[in-house]
Amino acid sequence: MDFLTELAALTGGRAPETEAERRPRVADDVRQIVLARARFRCERCGCDVAAGGCDVHHRRPAGSGGSTDPATHAPANLVLLCVGCHRWIESHRRASVAQGWLVRQAADPALIPVPVYGAGIVYLHRTEPRYLTRQE
Repeated sequence: MDFLTELAALTGGRAPETEAERRPRVADDVRQIVLARARFRCERCGCDVAAGGCDVHHRRPAGSGGSTDPATHAPANLVLLCVGCHRWIESHRRASVAQGWLVRQAADPALIPVPVYGAGIVYLHRTEPRYLTRQE
């Protein structure tokens, strides 16, 4: 099934109304990898995201032309965040780039470390639910 057919099935045939609805979603299997890696905790502050909701955040934004690159929806580009941390990252973009929570379009997210709560400054594996202490 192609993207437009799938989108029509999900939306009851209506056109997407928001930017988030127009963008391709993170595949369920990739979302599960991110959840397993994070152990259902915000990767920035460590809070239990099951209690207050969570977002799978793209470090290299999908809406900035990166959505055609398969790495955009890969685990190394995704982090699990609580709503408060996601809001902080989006509101403090310069600091977020410096810390690795946001990655510039030209950069490979797998090569940019990020300070994960309880794990230290780590690299995110491209396909598996684990952290790396050095680049692979």
